[in-house]
Amino acid sequence: MSINDNADINNDYGVPTFSRIEIRDMTIAVVALTVATTLIFHENRIFSNDVIINTLCWIGVSFILIIFSFLFHELGHKFTAQRYGMWAEFRMFPMGLVLGILSSCIGLLLAAPGAVYIYGDNLTKEVYGKISAAGPVVNIVIGYMATILCMISSTELFAIVLYCVAMLNSFLAFFNLIPILNLDGLKVFKWDIRIYAVMIMTAAALLFFLKTSV
Repeated sequence: MSINDNADINNDYGVPTFSRIEIRDMTIAVVALTVATTLIFHENRIFSNDVIINTLCWIGVSFILIIFSFLFHELGHKFTAQRYGMWAEFRMFPMGLVLGILSSCIGLLLAAPGAVYIYGDNLTKEVYGKISAAGPVVNIVIGYMATILCMISSTELFAIVLYCVAMLNSFLAFFNLIPILNLDGLKVFKWDIRIYAVMIMTAAALLFFLKTSV
């Protein structure tokens, strides 16, 4: 089926809009990753000794983590691609989400939630590199902002949440910048090795700082 034959798919090239399919897939991915993250952390009684209250708090925190890391990463790709006149939409990987929930039951988050698919006539190596760099750049910016806020926060619980946001974003940025397989790093590396070097060193520096500051 061609793109133009499906009324549920956004056909507005270069316009930051969402189709019904994309909204559905993003919603399912966010919910699944929120559940998986909650399953990993809910036994940490940092919010309350009451199991129900503590779990509800972790659901809220997990939702914030996923929105400000995974979702914003994908939106970075999507909006950058649309800025260059591309068709760009997120599609979930159902089995990857199932794997994420199952692995979280043993304390790990091994998930492949999905990806932004792009299409356009002017997809040069430079444009592809910039689109690929957009996701990690979003993570790096959020990671550094969360770190600064965490350092100046006077509320312990708020500082914990900010630290989690910073840590997850720095890890996602660094991981996605590894220049292998179909990760963002390989496309950025092929486009401009200097920009790639600055990005991965910036992400690595933040990740190292967060891991050694605890």
